[in-house]
Amino acid sequence: MAQVPAVEYETTIFTLQPDNIGPNKATLLHARTKNNNSNFYKAILYIHGFIDYYFHDHVCMRFLEKGYDFYALDLRKCGRSIISPEHDQYKHYCNDLREYDEEITLAIEHITKEATTQHRKILLFGHSTGETRKASSLYNTLYT
Repeated sequence: MAQVPAVEYETTIFTLQPDNIGPNKATLLHARTKNNNSNFYKAILYIHGFIDYYFHDHVCMRFLEKGYDFYALDLRKCGRSIISPEHDQYKHYCNDLREYDEEITLAIEHITKEATTQHRKILLFGHSTGETRKASSLYNTLYT
């Protein structure tokens, strides 16, 4: 099996609204492509599935090769977004999928500000239940 080269990521931390257990944060990783056309900005926002976090460098590499900037969001209480054991966070727990709307919206706003041109395409890519979270967030943003 071929070795996937290491990817260097920039990290942005979003401080989120606390829930009934305590504080929350989300972590956005960003890898920049060297093949992006300066007249048209393309980006992928990867949203992981349940009991998961982002660790798929091979997926990132493929999108970088195709000229997309790659972003991956570790949702609240998942992976890099787990605060610490003393906060008694239940890892990967939420009462309602709408809780994730906050960090998905913040990530999209962040990516939009990063775009150096008005011509941009931001694609949301959900893995497993990340697809459900993505669809739920878009629906809640557009229709509620």
